[in-house]
Amino acid sequence: MAKIFVASTGRCGTLFCTEIFKNYTDYPAFHEADPNCKGQTLREVNNKAGITEKTKLELQTKVARIIENSDSEGRYFESSHTFIKAFVQQIVYRKDFHPLYVIYLHRNPLEVLLSYAVKCKNYELDWFLHPHWQNNITRCTRGLSFYEIVLWQINEVRERFLLWKDKFDKIFDLNFQDINDPKIWKILFDHFEIDHKALPETFPADLKKNEMQYDKAEIFQKVCLNWNQRGKDITVSAQEHFFKLKDQEIAQMKKDKQ
Repeated sequence: MAKIFVASTGRCGTLFCTEIFKNYTDYPAFHEADPNCKGQTLREVNNKAGITEKTKLELQTKVARIIENSDSEGRYFESSHTFIKAFVQQIVYRKDFHPLYVIYLHRNPLEVLLSYAVKCKNYELDWFLHPHWQNNITRCTRGLSFYEIVLWQINEVRERFLLWKDKFDKIFDLNFQDINDPKIWKILFDHFEIDHKALPETFPADLKKNEMQYDKAEIFQKVCLNWNQRGKDITVSAQEHFFKLKDQEIAQMKKDKQ
């Protein structure tokens, strides 16, 4: 039986996908399961300076946990945007991880941008790809504002999915605007040949994906201000954190070359 993962940028409904699998299938379903491969692991697998023993151990543990949490038939579902960003290469070449199915979960880029704008005050950049990393498909060398990073990452995730998709046994394109539609989930389950419980005409209110409430016009104004001022508005702490990390990485790379 298949192992199923989600390829996504984040802010697209990954948690909701896990709830659907938990409530309507017999798949063991997890959202951003530990170890989540963010932070140091994400950074090291996306650069050429080498992988530390700590990161190697986390990647090995990730593979072991997936095997451990799969059921007796080998079924497993995980919705985490670090799949395509960090650990896809650890599993795609393993025969025991096939059939391997992937849902490409995506959303209107402007909606992703606004959603991050609401959350970015407290959002950890440890989950983000960074534009200057060496193994990126689309790489930037200059500093970007927080929102430029968000938009860049959307394209980078798409390019990574396209790069790997021929290695997956089946794929399914899921648009965020369809995520609350049981008919779309019926098509997905049929495509992946997944037995499932009867789907309702509409999902229960406590299960539906409810985006955080916010004034889109107000948030859009803040996004524009941030863009024009290069991060001097609501993302100043995130900006400082990002460039501090960048400086640390450059210093470490110079040290490694010595």
